[in-house]
Amino acid sequence: MNYKTTRNRLLQASLAGGLVLGGLPVHAQDIQPMEETHTSSMPLEPSSTPDNTPSDNTAPSAPTADPAAPETPAVITEEIVEEASEQEEDKPSMPLPLDNHRKSDVKLNGIDISRWQDGIDPAAMDADFIICKASGGNGYRDPKFYEYASSILESGKLFGFYHFAHDRGCEDTPEKEAEFFYRTTRAYIGKGVPILDFEARDLLSAKDTDWAYRFVKAYYSLSGMKCMIYMSSYYTRTLDWSRLAEEGYPLWVANYGQNEVQNGYRENTFTDRAGTGAFEEYWMHQYSSRGRLEGYDGDLDLNKFFGSAEDWKSLCTVNEVPKTMYRVYNPNSGEHFYTADRNEWAFLCDAGWKDEGTAWQLPATGEPVFRLYNPNAGDHHYTMDAKEKDGLIRAGWTYEGIGWYSDLKEGTPVYRVYNPNARTGSHHFTTDSNEYSYLKKAGWNQEGIAWYGTVEESKEEKTVRENWISSSEHNNSSSQNKSIRVETPELNTASKRRATYPERPGENKDTKSSITVSSNPNGMKIHVQD
Repeated sequence: MNYKTTRNRLLQASLAGGLVLGGLPVHAQDIQPMEETHTSSMPLEPSSTPDNTPSDNTAPSAPTADPAAPETPAVITEEIVEEASEQEEDKPSMPLPLDNHRKSDVKLNGIDISRWQDGIDPAAMDADFIICKASGGNGYRDPKFYEYASSILESGKLFGFYHFAHDRGCEDTPEKEAEFFYRTTRAYIGKGVPILDFEARDLLSAKDTDWAYRFVKAYYSLSGMKCMIYMSSYYTRTLDWSRLAEEGYPLWVANYGQNEVQNGYRENTFTDRAGTGAFEEYWMHQYSSRGRLEGYDGDLDLNKFFGSAEDWKSLCTVNEVPKTMYRVYNPNSGEHFYTADRNEWAFLCDAGWKDEGTAWQLPATGEPVFRLYNPNAGDHHYTMDAKEKDGLIRAGWTYEGIGWYSDLKEGTPVYRVYNPNARTGSHHFTTDSNEYSYLKKAGWNQEGIAWYGTVEESKEEKTVRENWISSSEHNNSSSQNKSIRVETPELNTASKRRATYPERPGENKDTKSSITVSSNPNGMKIHVQD
């Protein structure tokens, strides 16, 4: 008997509908080609999670058969097998559906970990790459993230970090969660692969792929990096991922098969061979949550990456994105502060300043805008006028260098107003002509156009910006007695009063703990302690 031909034929048929062999249910995972030894199964719904949270291991029903396909007998007997073999022994085997992983001659092995693997030594593990949980929702930072990240990078292993969307108790808008993920991981931009873990039940049941799209766009606008997306292979097919697939976001799928204890890495891994929906291929496969490796006494998630170390590093590429001017507000001093530095913006938000969203878009070059600091009042001033700059320096202000540039094409005017009654934050800058007019009625002096931002803004960037502004409200309960002055790397670093960013933000678990703030009649006095 030509069992190889017949088994391949039966496997092809079983993918269209469940069969029965000897009176027992038969699915794709139960019939394999003779030359293959892997174990595969229908996907889990939802899959087990990277951080080992409990999952519902209920497999979806098998796909229904094609009505136009030849009828398959309900029970497969030895006689039928023999007859089929004789009929087809001179015919080529029917092609098997392909497992659509990324085509690569090189494969890497790795694990993903979180606080649940407390006690693991990442540097000692046999792994080409290690991915660890960084954050979840808007407010949860994995307590082991910074420790793991340092160990992984110092060991020379490839690195990745993920955010769990809608982590329980911290659910928020995609823009807020992307912002929190960025603030948690900003020290590792370009050093690892950022990943969105999309498996929260509420998002999946709502089929809310728009949430994921807005998240990755917001994170990209902050970091210049594209997120990889993790999900069960089942949900790649049942949800519409066409926008993310078309824009080339890489996919990491979870499909465990029978998920038996796996000692060491598997050489060849396969999913259910049912495809990944809009994604033409997947980059990585999480094939077990019960992996065992020397060096750790417990279950581990095992993963196969279809590519080389250089391919992995290509996913860490930081792309140039249109520069955005961020605006934050100090409720203690009344100062509106402007910065194009995302690290400075994130640091200020962590310290209790109120995020007021995007102020305007910046050109890469143009006429310089100077930034100065008043050590007595504790606020900043910005001007294109070199004479004004020099006069303020003579009056005791500290020159902090070129903050940004004014658009030579004179695209979007940025208006300047002055509050004659304010001791700090006396100048304000806005692109909003309505705000400019309102402040005049409130007693501010209009001082004309200060400089220009760019006028061009893509539809995509506008959508991200509007979503960002509408959702960016920070909890300022801790800011009543807090303010901060920080160093911008692009500026002159000679000033002694500025603080430097921690090399690994969050290393102290609470960035605000390193800042001491007080106020006096001369303005805010801020001291940053080492």
